[in-house]
Amino acid sequence: MKANEWDMENVCIPAEYSSSVQTCMTRNDLLNDLRAQISPAERAALRDDTVQNISRYNRMTLLRILECEASDYGRVDAGRVEALHAALREYLNRYMQDTPEAHKWIILPCLFLAFVAMEPMHPQAIVGWEKTEGGYLCPSREEGGICQWCVCR
Repeated sequence: MKANEWDMENVCIPAEYSSSVQTCMTRNDLLNDLRAQISPAERAALRDDTVQNISRYNRMTLLRILECEASDYGRVDAGRVEALHAALREYLNRYMQDTPEAHKWIILPCLFLAFVAMEPMHPQAIVGWEKTEGGYLCPSREEGGICQWCVCR
């Protein structure tokens, strides 16, 4: 499977969406799909910290993807996953076209954080988000763009 393709074999349609059908997948299936995008050689390089063009934050998130225990995380709208994936590819192709090998190391952590871990996509030190009882608040949040998929408000 190519890094920009996703195996949607495990997509399901819940019965409660009989009138307006939405495709969904389990968060656990998404986690497994994300893990499958990382080859054994890339896993070793991530663990040895020898991957080029990757931030410390994204590397640590990728290690979380590889090491976290799978469990019943609930469901996620596969269309939203695909939409974020497409938006990230478009953004990276525009602003990081000189380092396409780094795109994977940005896309996978963003999808994991947004849809599996349900955590902010940016490091706290960069955007200054705050965790509150009601969720995450981000002073840098913008309407539209990539921010629309982030858990921060």
